[in-house]
Amino acid sequence: MKEIVVLGIIFLASLCLGIIKYQTVLKEGEWKWQRKFAEGWNNFVNFFIAGLVGYYFMLVRWPLLAKGANIETSDFLLFAILTMGVFGHLNVLSYNITKGVEAILDRVLKK
Repeated sequence: MKEIVVLGIIFLASLCLGIIKYQTVLKEGEWKWQRKFAEGWNNFVNFFIAGLVGYYFMLVRWPLLAKGANIETSDFLLFAILTMGVFGHLNVLSYNITKGVEAILDRVLKK
């Protein structure tokens, strides 16, 4: 029951933070409804993933690290995902990776 409540709080917090970020990005210009939906969805998912990663880190990894377990590379990766998500840059990173892969595929397929 506790996990469901925490996931609900993460969901609501992600929704609120996604709406706040969406409102700041919306001021940049007039968009069609498709782009508005995609931007709102990306902002929500950004904060939701960060919340899930933070919850996992605090529930699973932190007790192990507190007992003296070794810090692994995955801990740094989780922390990087968490910080990028909390500050709202996770969806920007995924967009840039997608554009990079698209450019590489364009170059490879045109040859």
